[in-house]
Amino acid sequence: MNQATSIPLRKPSIVPFWDRLPSFFLFPLLPANLMVLVALALGSLLTFVLPVPSPIDFVLAEALVWITALRHAFGVMDMTSSGRITVAAQQAHFEKDPDRVNLPWKMIAIFMVWGILISMVERMSETLGWGANVFFTLATPAILMQLSASNDLGSSLNPGTWISYMRAIGMPYGALCFFLFMLLTGAPIALGILIPLLGETIALSALNFVCLYFNLIMFYMMGYVMYQYHDVLGLPATVLFEEATTADADEPSTDAMIAARLAAGQMEEAIVIAKNAVRNEPQNIPAQERLYKLLITAGQADKAKQQGIRLFSLCLAQAQAARAVGLYRDLSVGAEPLVLAPEQILPLAKLATKERDFKLALELVRGFDKRFPGHADIPAVYFLSAQLLSEQFRQNDMARNILEAMLKRYPEHALATEAGHYLEVLKRMMASEAK
Repeated sequence: MNQATSIPLRKPSIVPFWDRLPSFFLFPLLPANLMVLVALALGSLLTFVLPVPSPIDFVLAEALVWITALRHAFGVMDMTSSGRITVAAQQAHFEKDPDRVNLPWKMIAIFMVWGILISMVERMSETLGWGANVFFTLATPAILMQLSASNDLGSSLNPGTWISYMRAIGMPYGALCFFLFMLLTGAPIALGILIPLLGETIALSALNFVCLYFNLIMFYMMGYVMYQYHDVLGLPATVLFEEATTADADEPSTDAMIAARLAAGQMEEAIVIAKNAVRNEPQNIPAQERLYKLLITAGQADKAKQQGIRLFSLCLAQAQAARAVGLYRDLSVGAEPLVLAPEQILPLAKLATKERDFKLALELVRGFDKRFPGHADIPAVYFLSAQLLSEQFRQNDMARNILEAMLKRYPEHALATEAGHYLEVLKRMMASEAK
């Protein structure tokens, strides 16, 4: 989720996180999350099957489990911070942003860098080192929230951003730290109870499950705090609180949610909703088109063009003739036309022909063999060019020359037989016209 200036959502106000503590403990036990936790906990059993010596097998298995778990946890934080605080109605349809897969590594990098800096301070002064440790520990929730919001390692290394988050949240930040500390201490207590009951054979999986359970609660809680204070943190929220708390009910349609934001003058929030819809259904042309139009309306020309290119490629791949040709025209306004990949040219020319834009179709394929020598589409481009020249522009001589060159160069091509028949008909027609 990108940081953006946000207009506060309308009332009712968001329920404070301390009034929703029971829901935080139940969240990991919901079916969608429970399956993930169980699978990850069982993943620790890889320790016993990896063909590497101990303790490397343990380190590799645990690293795989926890990197995957942290990716899931950051995804939960992202969803929750946007207002998607229920699973059945909202989070089940929210796909994680692929650009966020490196967040666990960025988190580890932050801890390593500051661990080195704090150790250097400790060598100079034990008192200063103790103070630095305390500050970093108290700032950890702010660090993780800022990293999730920005997905930027550089800004997340800056203590100034941590302090800005802590100041924006205010006194409740202390309550958040207290609850997170209690969760950290709760994991060992739970383990002390469970492990004697379960036995050593599955102790490692039990250990991981309990730690993963408390870890997910903490990330969910931090995500909720980001949602609760999204306005003062400058973060966009895509779901109003009354929508967010309507669990297991039909979600408002994306169009309705966008319309509500636009009516309230919340263009940035409307764009975020449209982006989430695109992430959830990347092959959905109406969703991509909706985002494209919103970006144009918002005056974000560069982003609109990039989105238009993605939409064009999708329309071309799905053979949406009118949309693809129209977008090509729109995106080619100015000195330079839209730059096409070689494999896009023939399909677009065929769609332009279907839309009866014969001039565009011929412009697209003109000189294709010289621009892309050896390309597999050259025979088909020759054939389409000949058809267009003969049928639409009455340039039969040129069409005949192209077909003869095609048959000479590509006699074994799948189109050779059809092109040969077409050439014969063309010659007869030209002979008849010459009489």
